[in-house]
Amino acid sequence: KRSFMKEQRQKAIKSIIENKGVKTQQDLLEELKKIGIETTQATLSRDLEELGFDKIKNQGGYILSKEDIPVDKLNHLEQMLKNFVRSVNESENVIVIKTSAGNAQGVALAIDEVGLSEIIGTVAGDDTIITIVASGISAKKVVKKFRKMMEQNVGVE
Repeated sequence: KRSFMKEQRQKAIKSIIENKGVKTQQDLLEELKKIGIETTQATLSRDLEELGFDKIKNQGGYILSKEDIPVDKLNHLEQMLKNFVRSVNESENVIVIKTSAGNAQGVALAIDEVGLSEIIGTVAGDDTIITIVASGISAKKVVKKFRKMMEQNVGVE
C-alpha cells in the first residue's frame, strides 16, 4: 500500500510541476493538499530528488533535470567515466575532469551525447575536459552525479 501511495503522490507532483509550475516546496505542498494528498516537506524533498527535479534559481521554479536519456548512452558514459577519468572537481559553474592521456575527447563526447540539461558544453584537450554548467545549477550536484557513476573506480579524488 505504501509504495502505491508514493507512486500516486509522485505522479501528482510531476503533473503539478509540469502543468501548473510551482516556485517553492510550500506551494507544491499546498497544491497537493488541494487534491487530497498530505505529506511532509522532508518526504516532498525526497520525492523531488527521486523524480529528478531541480530548483532553478534564475527561473524561480522546478524543472525536470534528468530527461529521458537513452540507457545505452548513459551506460556508455558510465563506462567512459569508470575507465578513463582520474578526477572530477568543480569551481563555480565549471567542472574540470582529468582523464588518462589521450582520452579526454572520448569522455567529452560521451558527456555531450547524453545531453544532460545541467551542462551547456564541454571542451576537451588531451587529458583535461572543461565542462560548463548552466546558470542556476549547482556544479557540485553534477560532480556528485559523475562521481556516483564512477563509484567502482579506485583512486578517484
